[in-house]
Amino acid sequence: MGFVAMDDLQRRDNIADLFRKQKIGGGQYTLTLPQEFGIMRQLEFPSEIRDKLKSAVALQVETLSPWNLDRSLLGLLSSNLLGMASDGNW
Repeated sequence: MGFVAMDDLQRRDNIADLFRKQKIGGGQYTLTLPQEFGIMRQLEFPSEIRDKLKSAVALQVETLSPWNLDRSLLGLLSSNLLGMASDGNW
């Protein structure tokens, strides 16, 4: 059975076994997952908030995300009506 198909208890036990076998001590770790395991949302905002776009996105992420904002990775891509895009990663 793959990790994604496991329930929360099986995942916890599986990770605990891995840590024990690899002799990994306690602490805080970062797990990197492929993009398809993340949550992506397309949001639309009025052009009037262009100067405050980053804070508007952060507010929406805080509202929509199951995680606290400080535990989320944010990025944005904005485009105007002409289809020109600008990258706005934090």
